[in-house]
Amino acid sequence: MNINEILTASKKMQGILYRTPTIPVPWLSEKINGKVYFKLENLQHTSSFKPRGALIKMLKLTDQQKAKGVVAMSAGNHAQGVAFHAQRMNIPAIIVMPETTPAAKIERTRKYGATVILSGQNLAESEIAARDLVKQGLTLIHPYDDEDIITGQGTVALEMLEDAPDIDTLIIPVGGGGLAAGCSLTAKALKPQIKIYGVQSTACPAMIQALYPERWFMPPETNSLPMAEGIAVKNPGRLTADILKTHLNDILAVNDTEIEDAIDALAMSGKIVAEGAGAAGVAALMKNVEHFYGKSIGIIICGGNIDSRVLSSLMMHSLVRQEKLIRLKIKIPDTSGTLAKVTGIIGRLGGNIFELIHQRHFTSYSSKMTVLEVTIETRGQEHSQQIMQELINAGYITSLYH
Repeated sequence: MNINEILTASKKMQGILYRTPTIPVPWLSEKINGKVYFKLENLQHTSSFKPRGALIKMLKLTDQQKAKGVVAMSAGNHAQGVAFHAQRMNIPAIIVMPETTPAAKIERTRKYGATVILSGQNLAESEIAARDLVKQGLTLIHPYDDEDIITGQGTVALEMLEDAPDIDTLIIPVGGGGLAAGCSLTAKALKPQIKIYGVQSTACPAMIQALYPERWFMPPETNSLPMAEGIAVKNPGRLTADILKTHLNDILAVNDTEIEDAIDALAMSGKIVAEGAGAAGVAALMKNVEHFYGKSIGIIICGGNIDSRVLSSLMMHSLVRQEKLIRLKIKIPDTSGTLAKVTGIIGRLGGNIFELIHQRHFTSYSSKMTVLEVTIETRGQEHSQQIMQELINAGYITSLYH
């Protein structure tokens, strides 16, 4: 694997894959008093960078291998990348996916004509089933620990540095490490002084623990589903780990809440749809503004395959965290006209009542008192506090649900 192979891979992609745009990001650039660029791999075929490596690997298949078919294990994006090329090249494909894979990724993989098998709770368990199919004669298209895959993924950084040569720092999501390994090989070959940071979720920090075993993370809650399932890889690659050990400056960790806030910021400020893994780099920058202050940063938005239900839910959660959507518990006397007075105060102050429950029976108060549970849309924390204080000043015991 070297820069010449990555340059050759880039030429092979022409006419097959998109050269996705590299765009300046003013709303983030202001935060660091520098420059921020996004490489929008969420706009690639199948909405992620994965078709790059899959193409380079599958172009090397023999006629016999094509006839017998390919198999891959994936949480979604690699699955779609392999299935996309398999359909285009008329190659049978079986994709083994964890049982926890979002429905949207499963359905998109099937739409490309691949047979989907759900097996295991994570990628490591899915790999066991995939290896069994290899014994039956299918060729494994590994999601990250393969030289051709790494070479293909390296074309992302090649295009990015061609389009924005002033970039002096790259931030790259890390799961198994294929994207980060390929891009770091490219970037260091073109700009030896460039700084490169990986990003992992604290829900699955396997590469951090492989490279920096002295670091310790609280294990995720039992049965919890990571926000960034695309980088929730428990067994990082050996090839990729060796490359990252010598090419990365560090790997930064972000939690699920920080990833959710980044997805929301991308949607609201950038009008960009990103999945958890795709937003991880932005989460790392938002968390470490001082560390990147004054730099010229390149961030890879590596994927945009997110369930519409998950997207809508996390955006509502973000509104709650910002107190732009609050739920108040208000104790009032159960008398005529009191409800109108309370809603009048909220309306006069510009609060928009989203939902109201008049709770008479399930309370610990006397039968002459009742509780209002009011969900209100506000302009933010200061506005929320103003509404609460006005209700308290009017004599109503008011508290905020958390």
